[in-house]
Amino acid sequence: MTESSIEIGAVSNRWKVIALLAGPLFGLITYYLLPTEYVSPAGELTQFGHAGRACLGVTVWMAIWWFTEALPIAATAMLPLVAYPLLQIATPAKTFSNYASGTIFLFLGGFLLAAAIHRWHLDRRIALQTLRVFGTKPNQMIAGLMTSTAFMSAWVSNTATAAMMVPIAVAVMGVVRSAQPTEQIGEDEHKWGVGVLLSIAYAASIGGMATLIGSPPNGIFARFVEQTYDTPVTFLAWMKVALPVT
Repeated sequence: MTESSIEIGAVSNRWKVIALLAGPLFGLITYYLLPTEYVSPAGELTQFGHAGRACLGVTVWMAIWWFTEALPIAATAMLPLVAYPLLQIATPAKTFSNYASGTIFLFLGGFLLAAAIHRWHLDRRIALQTLRVFGTKPNQMIAGLMTSTAFMSAWVSNTATAAMMVPIAVAVMGVVRSAQPTEQIGEDEHKWGVGVLLSIAYAASIGGMATLIGSPPNGIFARFVEQTYDTPVTFLAWMKVALPVT
């Protein structure tokens, strides 16, 4: 190990220590800077209690740790499990229940499905079979990639779908490139390549609207509707509304 690498490691460790201390410090500053009461839009004097100010302080604390990655992102996400009961923001039962809500397990199921699809290369098989059905002309290949991307994005997170489909699209473009008589990439070929990548991004976003697990915001919105209006949003109810739009 060289002397320069040791110095870089020391600077990195020093930065992490500073970030670890900055999180709770700025959270504490936020707590004490917030007023204990404020005027509401209706003109009424409203109390800003300890729980609200402490919750915002913990939010600042977590934001700093997430931004600096002083701890792994997943570890920082677990901070409320300790901080909320300790600071009397919420009871342990209420805090833990949010980590075990139906929405969280819905996301977990989607991520497990994405891992299984990637493990057994089902994404590649779906894409190639779709291309076989649609054809090998430029527009047909774009339509085939968009269809397979949108279909998978309905059942897997749209971000994960895009990450799985881009390498497949690049491989398809490589095959098309190798079949060209010249090594120089023409303007039409360049535009087609850009269109392929953009089509995957658009198709992933469009397909992600179809089901509750297609995109994390879907589950968050369903949870909001359930808590705010006391109206549960089932998987089938979501598809009845979103699938025709998709």
